[in-house]
Amino acid sequence: KWWQHGEKRPGMRAALNGLTHYIATPETAKHRFFIKFAVAVAPEHSLIVIPRQDDVTLGLLSSRIHVVWAMAKGGRMGLGNDSRYNSSLTFETFPFPPGFDLKAKAAPEAAFTTPDTVATAPAAASAATFAAIAAAALALQQWRDNWLNPEGWVTWEHSEAEQRAGFPPRPVPVPARAAEWKKRTLTALYNANPAGLRLRHEALDKAVAAAYGWTGYTPETPDDNILRRLLALNLAAAPAKSALLVSQSEAPAAKAPRKKKVKPVE
Repeated sequence: KWWQHGEKRPGMRAALNGLTHYIATPETAKHRFFIKFAVAVAPEHSLIVIPRQDDVTLGLLSSRIHVVWAMAKGGRMGLGNDSRYNSSLTFETFPFPPGFDLKAKAAPEAAFTTPDTVATAPAAASAATFAAIAAAALALQQWRDNWLNPEGWVTWEHSEAEQRAGFPPRPVPVPARAAEWKKRTLTALYNANPAGLRLRHEALDKAVAAAYGWTGYTPETPDDNILRRLLALNLAAAPAKSALLVSQSEAPAAKAPRKKKVKPVE
């Protein structure tokens, strides 16, 4: 319709159905970070949306392992030569660690936590590994949130209309801190890269590297080494995908039913 500024993205809305939050990252940004939004908050058109709400996915995407891949595979744009995140080039090609299924409804760290479930040793170890990623991602998220909205700097408002609409509480700065609070953005945080942020990212990176089985990983591991390992995993997965495509292309096409000839009545 001519009065609507864009289509309503029904595919994305269907993917978010049943979720309370989603993960998003700016399409173009100086720093590559991922954050959670409440589903009630409509994503702006320049955000890349990942329809997952679990902390394992947030941790994997926020890790240096994924960011290095995204920076290498994505393009650059603008005066600041900022990185661009492309869902087909940077997200769909990324080799997630063994045992992680992006299409699964349940996060892998919760796969073997029910009392009536008997887990094998490898499965239990895998669940523990992903649980460590989830814990590190949650710690990072909470630290960033506290930095953005320090205690005593803001009050949280939630009107009745906002509650009915399902919107989360919103921070409102106290007058004495309003000018300083406006400068507290994620870009400013990652520009400064304080010790609290750096240490939490390093803890997350260590947990993610363990999921890949990279026991020798350290913060000093060169980006090129990470890329070589990820590329090897990407290429290893490619033959299976190619074989599937070939088998589908070689499958005999369904023949249309032959029409029975009817003898004309004389």
